[in-house]
Order: sequence, then structure tokens, then C-alpha cells
Amino acid sequence: LALRAEERRRQEPASCFSRSRISGLLSRLWGFPARRTRGERIESARPPARPRRSAAMNCETCHLNELELEPLEIKDVLRCILHTIFFHRTLTLVRPKDVDCDLFEITYVQCGLAELEKEVDEKINQFIAWAEKHPNRKSQVCLSFFDEKNKHPGWFSSKTERVYWEQWFINLHVTSPKGQGKSRGSKAPANTKGQALEETSSRRDALSLLIQEVLFQIINYANEKKDHIPPISDRIFNHEILVPR
Repeated sequence: LALRAEERRRQEPASCFSRSRISGLLSRLWGFPARRTRGERIESARPPARPRRSAAMNCETCHLNELELEPLEIKDVLRCILHTIFFHRTLTLVRPKDVDCDLFEITYVQCGLAELEKEVDEKINQFIAWAEKHPNRKSQVCLSFFDEKNKHPGWFSSKTERVYWEQWFINLHVTSPKGQGKSRGSKAPANTKGQALEETSSRRDALSLLIQEVLFQIINYANEKKDHIPPISDRIFNHEILVPR
């Protein structure tokens, strides 16, 4: 028994520093990859299972800061914001042109596409008509970009589905002008008109700064989020502009 114990004690150092144990120590000390047995190599060669991702999971959304404005300012504001988004999401060759806002000291860039300008103005007019029927309401205008794919590819299938890859939410709070609710017969001081013009001017100066912040928000988001954009095409991306009805 004593001889067997002595033999077992002499064999312990060799087992403690076996090839696999030495490889593990080296990997801890110097960052070397540890040697693995044949079974371990076969197991690690299998790639990890990835969760299935649907097309909707790839859709990026951007909620722009809310802007409080009056009905007369809707066209200027929406033109500025929508065309800025289109300019930064149009990867085809365009002839950009600078456009000055009518009511604000802001210059933005349009793509120079007549059809796009017509579409934007039509949607803006629809929103203005809705805002007139629903005064003092908060609302959203949504600009979505999508790709069309065959729903069930095959010989006898022609159905397509829209796969949205980006959505922009323009948040607006349209308020009525302050002097709109006053009766015409009420007597007002002589300097009321001057005060109203001064208040409108200062309010639009403040709104102009907020619009510029939204434009910077668009530029920063467009530059940071690019991995989800589909391959470049020879035309403007499929899109839709949704306004409340």
C-alpha cells in the first residue's frame, strides 16, 4: 500500500501539467488559444443558431421634435422638413437647389424633382385642410420609405408586399392665432396691432430656431443610420406620405 501511494504521488505532477492543462495556462497568461480535443473542435465548429428576423424588425423610425405653429406657417414648415428628408435619402443623381422659406430665415435644399415637389405640396394641402377642420390639435405626418417584394414568389403569383425600412414622424401642434377669437366689435387700443406684429415676429424667431434643431436632427440621424438602406437604385426610393384625415 505504501509503495502504491508513493507511485500515485509521483504521478500527480504529470497529470496536473498535462498538455491540455498547459495549453489552458498559456491561454490565460499570454492570450494563446487553448488546444481542444477532437470532440471539442467538432462541437465549436458549428455556428450558433441565429434568431429569425422578420422584415419589419429592420425598419428604423425617427420621431422628430414637436413644433408648435399656426395654420399660416404649416406650408413653410412641412416643405422645409419633408424636402430635407428626401434630399438626404435620395441617392440618385439630382440637381439640388436652394430654397428660402417665406416666413423664416431658413434656407433648405430640394432635390430639384418636379414630380416630388408636386407630391409634397399635394400632401401639405391635404394636411392644411384637415387642420382647418380640427383646430388646436396635435398631429403627425409620417414619411415612410419601403421596398416592394413578391409575397409568394412563383409562376402564378403577382402579389407584392411593402417592406418598410424607414419611417419619419413629423410631430406638429397647430394652434389658432391669439387674436382670432376676439369679436370684431370690441374696441382695442391703438397700439394693439403693433404689439401683435411684434409678438408674431418674436414667436417666429423662436420657432425658426426650433425648426433648425429639427433639421439638424434629420441630418444627424440620416448620417448615423445607413446600414438598413437597401441597395442603391436608379430612381428615388419608394415612399408614401401619410397625413391625418
